[in-house]
Amino acid sequence: MIVHPWSRATAPSQKVGAVFMEIKSSTGKADRLIGASSPDADITELHGHIREGDIMRMRRVEGGIEVPAKGSVKLAPGGFHVMLIGLKAPLLEETTIPLTLTFEHAGPVEIEAVVESAGSSGSSGAEKMEKMDHMKMDHKKGSMPHGAFR
Repeated sequence: MIVHPWSRATAPSQKVGAVFMEIKSSTGKADRLIGASSPDADITELHGHIREGDIMRMRRVEGGIEVPAKGSVKLAPGGFHVMLIGLKAPLLEETTIPLTLTFEHAGPVEIEAVVESAGSSGSSGAEKMEKMDHMKMDHKKGSMPHGAFR
């Protein structure tokens, strides 16, 4: 299940952005997020932060992000996230970003992340998502609605 996928609005000249969410598994089998893609960016990578001495550095995650069996993993500011590099347009508040998340076992899952304010911490976005009718996706095309990853 993909819970509250969101991003922050970007400045007009900003060419990078990040997407955050929580990934929950209700199955008895662990999975791994191994990739992501978006038509809104030239490059989409999984990133995390590592400490080098007293400095936190962002790095591409090699091997993916583990989703534990009957557990969850949060992609949040300062931690794991989906990095959007080479944005084709600014991320505008209250719009959406289409993403395909690729899992080792579950395969591809199509979602949309809501763009929140530039200073957002992601805590108010769930209410905004509920109000946005265009967030519902077509099941016939293999897309999954928000919160429906299994």
